Order: sequence, then C-alpha cells, then structure tokens
Amino acid sequence: MILGAGGESPVFAVETNTNYSSSDHNGFGPNAAAPFSFEWSSPAFGTLSRFPGEPGSRATRDQARFEAQARDVRRFATLAEYAEATGQDRHAVLVDYGDFRRAAPPQADPRIVYAPEDFDFRLRPGSAAIDAGVALPGINDDHSGAAPDLGAYERGRGVPHYGPR
Repeated sequence: MILGAGGESPVFAVETNTNYSSSDHNGFGPNAAAPFSFEWSSPAFGTLSRFPGEPGSRATRDQARFEAQARDVRRFATLAEYAEATGQDRHAVLVDYGDFRRAAPPQADPRIVYAPEDFDFRLRPGSAAIDAGVALPGINDDHSGAAPDLGAYERGRGVPHYGPR
C-alpha cells in the first residue's frame, strides 16, 4: 500500500527502461492537492526496451538528456485513467488512512518520534484492501479470505510478535 502524506506530489511515479515492467494489486492513497497522482515513464509503447548505449538510443555524455529522450512521461489524475492508458495496476484499489484501525499521515516535523502502540495497521472491516491482493506461494498463500489482503496483516489473523519473548 502506498499512501500519500499530503502535499502536491504524485503518490506513484515509475521510470523504467522497459515496457515489460509491471505493477498491479496495489493500494494507493493519493495526495488530494497533487495536480496528478500517477506517472508512468517508459519507452514509447510498442518499444520493448530502451537502455543507455543501445543502438538508436541517442545516448550522450549527458545522462539526464538521454533519460528525457528515452522515455515518454505519462501523467494521470486518477487511478482509472492510469490503469486504462498504461495497462498497469488494473487490480489496484484506492485506500486512505481510514482503512486502518489506527493510522494517520506522518507529521511534517522530522523530529517527531512515533510510539508503535499509537498505530494499528490492521485493516478495518469494509476496507477496499481486504481480499485485494494476489497469492504468492510460500509468502501469503495461507490467507483467510477469497484472496490475500493488502498491507502488513491478514484480516482475522493475529499480529506477529516482534522482539524478546
């Protein structure tokens, strides 16, 4: 799950040299003030890959210039627009801090120290993140619903114990 912390930044921006890179089954919480929430930069669709130094790459000593020439930058305001245009994240869902039992965006002051007991990242009933994942053998194939939940904890399962016993 990828949640914004407020502000005007996109919640998800990918730069890749291939069109076989993929992203799916994510939970996104966009920043409300962002002019666009999703960015997918890759070679022109129809081009499998384009790496620095490949024939036709127009690579120069100026790497930033090459990067600008090598990728088409595509920006989208909504998850639906992004998924439709790129084919990425077709199974992704929108979430926010209210999907958790107790969570809030991070504070702007980097000196703030958070107490772990002030947060509970288990999903609330009705969250779009419940059963929105994909089974990964040996990782989350013991899920409790129709599919694995997104996030750190599977709904209906105990929270793992960390630290001394």
